[in-house]
Amino acid sequence: MKLFFAFAAIIMILLSVYVFFVLRRVAGFWGINVKRKTTSVILAVLSLLICVSGINPFRTSALIVLHIIGIFAVLELLNLLVFIAKKIKPFEGKAWNVIYKSGITPIVITAMLMVYGYINMHNIIQTDYTVYTEKNISQDYKVLMLSDSHYGTTTDADDLREIKSRAEKQDIDMVVLVGDIVDESTSNVGMHEAFEILGNIKSKYGTYYVFGNHDKAKYTNDPNFTQSELRQVIESNGITILEDESVQVTQDLVLAGRQDLSDGRASVDETLNGVDRDDFIIMLDHQPKDYAEEKQCKTDLVLSGHTHAGQIWPAKYLIDLFNMAELSYGIETNEDFTAVVTSGVSGWGYPIRTQEHSEFVIIDIKKV
Repeated sequence: MKLFFAFAAIIMILLSVYVFFVLRRVAGFWGINVKRKTTSVILAVLSLLICVSGINPFRTSALIVLHIIGIFAVLELLNLLVFIAKKIKPFEGKAWNVIYKSGITPIVITAMLMVYGYINMHNIIQTDYTVYTEKNISQDYKVLMLSDSHYGTTTDADDLREIKSRAEKQDIDMVVLVGDIVDESTSNVGMHEAFEILGNIKSKYGTYYVFGNHDKAKYTNDPNFTQSELRQVIESNGITILEDESVQVTQDLVLAGRQDLSDGRASVDETLNGVDRDDFIIMLDHQPKDYAEEKQCKTDLVLSGHTHAGQIWPAKYLIDLFNMAELSYGIETNEDFTAVVTSGVSGWGYPIRTQEHSEFVIIDIKKV
């Protein structure tokens, strides 16, 4: 822990120094005498305050600051590339002065990204997948999949009612809620509201739920609801909770659900204990992990969320690069095994999404 704080302090000091020189350049462009000692002190203090505001990356203010600093860094790189490529002094005409030195460009671009991210987060689309199976199912199935609404961050009652209305027009067989429907910031009233709406989505075989890593509000010392109250509200709205267990939905379809990876859980084989592996098996697992084990145990379809498809660019690519999830977004099929990861109805931490989109998912299961 000490090493972590030491590393964070070094990064903040280096970043503050960089921001100080950027501010000197901007101030000079606007005619401020940067050689005065008073100006240097003001700019140094301002640099430190800016960097401190960016320490918590899950605050919207930090997100804005980090984008502005990042765009400044891109301009530095462009300026350097121009210098190297032409082997002459960088272009210093009026246009480049405004773009590179004025400080306007990073602010304008960041503002545009934040506006786009806000609109994109609130625009919940429907994503459709079709999964084919060679197993002898007696009928086709249509599944509504919802995950990561983080109710109250951006998602409200109107959003869930709109999803409910759109889904019910499609003759849904089953609703699956794949975790993080609520989180630490969801109010007690909001928690009741969310599950009342979701529990009343009409479907042939009912609504099923697995916990995510945020539902139980584990990351706060002052939760707005207890875990027992959360469970009672979910179940009182007709939603079946699956915790390392399975249910026989029809004569040829089994639905299983795992505890979240953060809680400790049974193996896939234990979760499917007593299940006929010739049935079509759907596994709900909030975090997209353990694909090899799930495939080995004859699971046909695994449904997950958690990743938010990155939410903020370029997080999705970092998830892939560092193998933080076995699938960051979309659908992947390997022989008779299929995995689907949704980007979620909303996001977490801030009401902005600059990577992928917000969605609910409709999955059609058909016999080959």
